[in-house]
Amino acid sequence: MKITDLLSMCLRNLWRRKTRTFLTVFGVIIGTCSIVVMMSLGVGMMQQNAAYLENMGDLTIITVSQAWSDTGAEVPDLNADAVTAFKEMPEVTAATPFQYTDIGYSEVLHLDGRYKFQGGSVYAVDMMALEALGYTVRDGRMPQEGDPKNIMLFGDKVAYQFQDMKRKRNNMIYPEADPITGEIPDPFFDPLAERFSINIRNNETDTDYDKIPQKLYDDKVRCIGILQPGDSYDYQLDKEYAIYIDVSYAEELQTAYNKENNIRTETGRGGRSGTTYNQVYVKASSIDTVSEVEDAIKEMGFSTYSMNSVRDSIMEQMMTIQLVLGGLGAISMFVAALSITNTMVMSIYERTREIGVMKVIGCKLGNIRALFLTEAGMIGLIGGLLGILISFGISVILNITLAGAGGNYGDSSSNLSVIPFWLVLLGMGFAVGVGLLAGFSPANRAVKISALEAIKHD
Repeated sequence: MKITDLLSMCLRNLWRRKTRTFLTVFGVIIGTCSIVVMMSLGVGMMQQNAAYLENMGDLTIITVSQAWSDTGAEVPDLNADAVTAFKEMPEVTAATPFQYTDIGYSEVLHLDGRYKFQGGSVYAVDMMALEALGYTVRDGRMPQEGDPKNIMLFGDKVAYQFQDMKRKRNNMIYPEADPITGEIPDPFFDPLAERFSINIRNNETDTDYDKIPQKLYDDKVRCIGILQPGDSYDYQLDKEYAIYIDVSYAEELQTAYNKENNIRTETGRGGRSGTTYNQVYVKASSIDTVSEVEDAIKEMGFSTYSMNSVRDSIMEQMMTIQLVLGGLGAISMFVAALSITNTMVMSIYERTREIGVMKVIGCKLGNIRALFLTEAGMIGLIGGLLGILISFGISVILNITLAGAGGNYGDSSSNLSVIPFWLVLLGMGFAVGVGLLAGFSPANRAVKISALEAIKHD
């Protein structure tokens, strides 16, 4: 029997029993919609959580901190040697200290003795690692090999954090839009066009913290770039209000401050010399290698934290929720399978004489089995197609009425229901598969009917 003849006979048989076929297809539609819509809610929640985690920070960045021992056992120092060891790991693309400095207290950054840096954070980092961590500039350039130590990168709004020391009132400009013109005023100066100075505080003589200390350390400090803040604030990497300087330059400033104030240089635990960092940022080559790098760093004796660990736990919860939602939908599909089985059993009972005639005229048993299996699969196919189309409509309605209620409709990361292509294939495959499985037993029953008994059947 040709494929075309088989399909033609299936469609005619289904059309002859329109009401029964419609009710059975309707059951498959409900089952398909239940599975697809339920799982689409799980997919939407996973995407929302993924977007939330991305806004919280780079998932490939690992924060390394100093470990502590409750038993008094010796633990390694988080120092320059440790950073070098991190960089040598095959799955690490960059590693840098992220050390908060005392510029603003121990040392003061200013311009011409008039404009004094008043707020924000100054971090000592490996300037060559910033680009790998996702830093870019909106003006100027990123640090390059061969640059001097006394260079800086300003956050997007750092220039507004300088106070005019010669004014008693209105001595700061804020990056706020003018209520009349709507324009944001320019800061006192262009950071890229100036040379800044750093003065060292003497705690005995420089007791007025509103004034600039007398001792000059460096008057050639240069800002080479203004950072691009990006679309969202990254709590790990402040690109708006922080200044970044080279870690070796920061150590020189700290040494000068210690000398000025007769402060003995501290050594690491166990008498080892060198600065112990508060934290170090390590960037893994991909999300898939974060766990591997974290484990290796922990084996070295350090504490680690990354957004990837949070991501793993959230994704596990979302997978569980998705399976539960899919299971609820599968119950509806099971009911549809019973309906298909009932339809095919009734069809075989009504067409017993027809089956007998087919056997008498020499129709192969395989063709008879294929005929009833194709009818069952056709019911699943039609129900699956219509169910998928209706599921898309339900998904749009859910996103408009629920996700769109927050004003974010159209942003795929905020949609409550998301139907990816793989879910369409899964829904179709499930519908057709259920149809074939439900029709398998009735088809075998049709094959086993005796031809002579079938012909005598009314």
